[in-house]
Amino acid sequence: MQEGLTGTISRVRGGSNAIHMAAKEIATGNRKLSARTEAQASSLEETAASMEELTSTVKQSAENTKLANQLAVSASDVVVKGGDVVPQVVTTVSAIKTSNAVAQFKDATQATYSYGNKIDLYNLSLGMLYHF
Repeated sequence: MQEGLTGTISRVRGGSNAIHMAAKEIATGNRKLSARTEAQASSLEETAASMEELTSTVKQSAENTKLANQLAVSASDVVVKGGDVVPQVVTTVSAIKTSNAVAQFKDATQATYSYGNKIDLYNLSLGMLYHF
């Protein structure tokens, strides 16, 4: 009977050791799983932050595109209006070329320059008198 009891205790002890080893392996596996889970959670947080940045950038880009479109429409309107004015300018320049206005403008310009030169000489004379 003693041998039977010793054998039973020995088998229980062996089973206990096996359970202990299995429990250690499970604990190690749990720690590794926990570390991987934390790493994935951190990675997901970084991804979420990047997505928020990307969303903000896309919104800003859309606003800038809308503004650029408005500016392009305004520029197009200015070009169209400018095109409407060009024939009027051509007509006016042609009329000036054929009129006596060019000669009158030259005379007025020469008179202005002559008068301007006289004023400059007068100011120069006053300046010289003031210094002496």
